Amino acid sequence: MGVFVLVVLSERLRQGIGRFLMDHVERLARERGLPFVRWGAYAVNPFSTALYQAIEYDERATITLRGTGLVLFERRVL
Repeated sequence: MGVFVLVVLSERLRQGIGRFLMDHVERLARERGLPFVRWGAYAVNPFSTALYQAIEYDERATITLRGTGLVLFERRVL
């Protein structure tokens, strides 16, 4: 399952909302029999990259998209 946009308002950061949303996406992937969840996070956003690393997503690659680094993460859920 790929997720293209996940946004948490800046005034709501570090309240567990991102982790809650990630847990929900992983549950949906498992229910659908999808073995992986894949995400992209802009390298200049330390909050998102730190979250994905904290919940044990593997960093697979960094690409350039529209002149900005995009870090690609993946986690096996099945």
